[in-house]
Amino acid sequence: MKMEAAYGKDGGIYFSGSAEDRGSGVVLVLSWQQVRILEVLTDSDHGGAAHNWFYPALFGLPLERSKRDRALTGSERAMLSRTLRRMQDKELIEISPTKWITLTEWGKDLLTWLREWRGWAAWEATVKH
Repeated sequence: MKMEAAYGKDGGIYFSGSAEDRGSGVVLVLSWQQVRILEVLTDSDHGGAAHNWFYPALFGLPLERSKRDRALTGSERAMLSRTLRRMQDKELIEISPTKWITLTEWGKDLLTWLREWRGWAAWEATVKH
């Protein structure tokens, strides 16, 4: 994968360059939420995740509902739903009919590349949510 990346003040990571099978001059933008979802899926011991597994990484809420001090807001639910749909459109994840979410090979390759990217540590320090 031959790409360049930079991050913005909004925490998004902006890509330019070329990637295998994606043509030259491809531009891809990932929000910090999308990157966090890629991390959760990569680090999962279960080969995927359900929606609620993203709550700690995105909203700072415990995974277990009984330990949460508040319910997820409607806007948080909508944001997660939109984010997952956009990631599916970018072919980074697959969502099964039972709503089980897994990484595609492209998603795995992209996160591997990101973690090796020289700007990763600086991005992580900027986007501590």
